[in-house]
Amino acid sequence: MGMFDYVHIPCAHCSADIEEQSKDGDCTLSDYTLENMPPRIAASLNGTTVWCHKCNQKTVIQAEVVCKVVMTTRKADS
Repeated sequence: MGMFDYVHIPCAHCSADIEEQSKDGDCTLSDYTLENMPPRIAASLNGTTVWCHKCNQKTVIQAEVVCKVVMTTRKADS
């Protein structure tokens, strides 16, 4: 049996905590929220439908991962 990470998502209808598992991160049984999960996990959960066990409604996860390119100067190798 493999390990995974947890992502805690608030239900869009009743705000209850929905716990989703992901195998796209370090898989160290870490706990994440929508605000602090690694971009790799966010991208993999994009479009995933999760069900709330409290109100029995579905929530669809919509993730937007932004990539920032930073230019640096480097000395030429001698």
